Amino acid sequence: MAYQILPGYQVRLAKRSPHDHWQGGAAYHQGAVCPICDRPLLLLWDLACSDPRFAVGGRPLFKNLERLPLYYCWTCSAEMDYRIVTPNRIKVLKNQGEFQGKHFPYKNYPLQFPRRPIELNRLIEMPEAAQKIVSSCFGCDRIPASGKKALEKWLGRKVKFAFDIWWHQLGGLPWLAQGPERIVCPNKQCSWSHRGWAMKILAVVMNDPPSGLPMVETIEEVKKDHGHFNNQVQVIFHVCRGCLTLHAANRCG
Repeated sequence: MAYQILPGYQVRLAKRSPHDHWQGGAAYHQGAVCPICDRPLLLLWDLACSDPRFAVGGRPLFKNLERLPLYYCWTCSAEMDYRIVTPNRIKVLKNQGEFQGKHFPYKNYPLQFPRRPIELNRLIEMPEAAQKIVSSCFGCDRIPASGKKALEKWLGRKVKFAFDIWWHQLGGLPWLAQGPERIVCPNKQCSWSHRGWAMKILAVVMNDPPSGLPMVETIEEVKKDHGHFNNQVQVIFHVCRGCLTLHAANRCG
């Protein structure tokens, strides 16, 4: 059985979102509050389930859901499970995080990130020259000139070293900082949970202050450090194919 639920898409900011996908914004569901620290959950992505690409065999992958909100709590460094109960309400099933202090990850941590449109680009549409760089340059120092422009255009940013090659991803088999994990659905009412079947990898959202996702450091800190930031910090989402329960956790390289 496949580990992923969808083909792979690179996710990046856009001038507009033709399929109504968004990054950031205020938590808009009743119940979208961390049960540990009592702060609103951070809305990382807000995806429209009506996107025609979200279908398998002509059937909607996310069943009757209208939107798929990807929530997380960094203040508690959460290992969290939740379900979308109605279009306006979620239920947190479990949160195994711990309150890390009022100044974690940093002082004046935002209650929400800026709401911006995002677009999904199929990974198979990466130019061949860029693919060669990605497959051959991890662990390298400088990026070779051949294919560099194609890679930068696809990523939407400049690249200089191997650690610059990263992207946000929905579906597919993304690079995972600590490798694949087998997570069983925690919803006791779900047949997948009863059978011990594993959840599917759904998305990887990276720490990305320049693009409005300052998850573990501020954009001011990034500017002081000449544009460098920890781009190997991830929030990883798994989803249950049976009941659509979501599991969210952070990992880092």
